[in-house]
Amino acid sequence: MKSYIQILGTCNGDSLPSILLFLDNFRFIFNCGEGLQRFCVEHKVRLAKTNLFFISNLLWERLGGLPGTILTLSEVVSSLKICAPKNFTKFMSSTRYFLVREQLKIEILEVEEDQFSFKEHDVLFNAISFKIQSSELNITSINQTPNFQQIVCYFAHLPDIPGKFDSAKAKQLGIKGTACAKLCRGENIELDDGRIIYPSDCISPTIRGPILAIIDCPSFEFAELIYQSQKFKSYQNLISSEETKQFFVTIMVHITPQEIIESQKYQDWMLSFGSQVKHIIINETVARKNLVFVSACINQYKLNCLNSIIHPLPKYDDEKKSIVNNFHNLEIYVGENLMTFHLAPVAKQGFDLSELIDSKKVYEQLGPHEIQRLYQLNSQLKPAIENYNLQLKTIFETTTSALTSTTSTPTTST
Repeated sequence: MKSYIQILGTCNGDSLPSILLFLDNFRFIFNCGEGLQRFCVEHKVRLAKTNLFFISNLLWERLGGLPGTILTLSEVVSSLKICAPKNFTKFMSSTRYFLVREQLKIEILEVEEDQFSFKEHDVLFNAISFKIQSSELNITSINQTPNFQQIVCYFAHLPDIPGKFDSAKAKQLGIKGTACAKLCRGENIELDDGRIIYPSDCISPTIRGPILAIIDCPSFEFAELIYQSQKFKSYQNLISSEETKQFFVTIMVHITPQEIIESQKYQDWMLSFGSQVKHIIINETVARKNLVFVSACINQYKLNCLNSIIHPLPKYDDEKKSIVNNFHNLEIYVGENLMTFHLAPVAKQGFDLSELIDSKKVYEQLGPHEIQRLYQLNSQLKPAIENYNLQLKTIFETTTSALTSTTSTPTTST
């Protein structure tokens, strides 16, 4: 079994929080912010085998890119399943005028209860929901949407990893042929000398599957509900295994503001899951403001070589942001675009930072000869531009339309 998670967006201004869970031939997406498709095309992340999305709350930052992603996936998949907070169906209903794909079946799982579990492709998903009353909404009719805000935290239980068959030990015990296959199927075998061989004699113990947690905590009000909740009981190291079945989380991704992360209560809550857990933090404060869309930046660099005033270079800050220094017994990592954490096999479990974007090397992709050619062209165009009385006029060539598949989208020319 091969499995990993990959960060497909942070809060760095050009991307929004999205996490990919890869499991053999299946892909699951947690949150689908605006620009996710563009990000995946830019960095060759394949979404073709994705058929299950998880939305942690109904903010545009979490689902703004979902309608466009659905339109794209409708060409390669026949069905999609979306797990989201209550009233997500109303959001989907608002897209009915342009999200028209009769051949695509969409199943929506609204998390109305406090806790909701289901299994998909041998992965057990546990959704834990929290609600607070919203003072920002003014409800005047009982037929309108209830005035509450809801978040959903997700736990993904990956399949257990079966033990490996020790062929050397089997040979030492005199086992061969079809007897090995029987042991792998969990059957006991009897040798010619009367000895009974059990599967555990030649097969290492099964390893419990890794667990991924996605925590979306947008405010201190939700944080207080999380601290007091008993819904995380089976994942926290606060109880004995005799009281209830204990699960050990491998990695947690926190889409949480930095002021909450730095609070002692939140850190104590994180520590309650055990010191073995890796924690990835995603928020605007710690996100590196690096270049995300490399192709667009290279094109801008070419234009900058022609005229640096009209076409300034995109600004970036590749410096890693410092996080709170007082994380006792916690492994904290700042989430970065294309950061990967391998979940299985266990021997390769850990972080892989080989695909991280280095903004300083983006412009190095242009060779010195091409740069020299652009500057030569600049010197030829400069006198003509200085002597030309430039007047700009904006003309709207088409009107807006919801039916983007049959009518042009708005464009302008100057």
